[in-house]
Amino acid sequence: MIEYFNKPKKCPVCGSPTAMDGEYLLCTNTATCPAQLAGRIDRYVSVLDIKEWGTKLIENLVETGLVKDVSDLYTLTETDLSNLDRMGERSAQKVLETLWEKNPIPLDVLLGALSIPLCGPTMIRLVMDAGFDTWDKIKNAKQSQLENISGFGPAKSQAIVDWVKNIGNDLVPRLFKVGVKVKEKIMGNLTGKSFCFTGAMEHKRNDLEQMVKDAGGVVKSSVGKGLSYLVIADPNSTSGKAVAARKNGTTCISEQTFLDMVS
Repeated sequence: MIEYFNKPKKCPVCGSPTAMDGEYLLCTNTATCPAQLAGRIDRYVSVLDIKEWGTKLIENLVETGLVKDVSDLYTLTETDLSNLDRMGERSAQKVLETLWEKNPIPLDVLLGALSIPLCGPTMIRLVMDAGFDTWDKIKNAKQSQLENISGFGPAKSQAIVDWVKNIGNDLVPRLFKVGVKVKEKIMGNLTGKSFCFTGAMEHKRNDLEQMVKDAGGVVKSSVGKGLSYLVIADPNSTSGKAVAARKNGTTCISEQTFLDMVS
């Protein structure tokens, strides 16, 4: 790794001082650096899987000053967008449609998209599963309480507490004010259960995962402690993932068994 003294001491975008963060050199101006702001907006639309919002569009919105944080996305008008380079009225309309189509938003997805250090949607779901299942409960949670959640430690707990204090207490209410709504938690026959899918399936993976969500369950991307079911082609498989799942107390089931549970 090149030593810090051989690296630029100022951010090439905003001119603010830089500092090492592990192996990476980061701009210290986290609040207003255009590059960091564009990165946060890009993460937001990516986590929410909002289509039509490309990197160039996001950079244009930041450069023109139309967007200073994610809440500004919801105040944009068709006129604002159509005045940008290479953006006609129809394209502007489509961009806004894809944004509002994702509203209401599940709380774990919303908070997980807001660039909380060390915490994406999966970590927020752990917090919610521990009983902090509303924004008010999360913002009032103490670090000591978060540290007791499986999968959390001092670093992640402190990251959430600091983010709420310095950013979240202002940003989240602004999102609510401009029309963002929290999607109520679905209660169904998979409520309280979590699923991970692996290997070939007859149905599309995205469709199966949506079935879980629609029935009140939780989708996990990997095998770990607390996972209820691993859906696998052969429930008797001796693959590494299947063995690890059983070791953690996870039940391995077939796709058909899963479909029976859903119905």
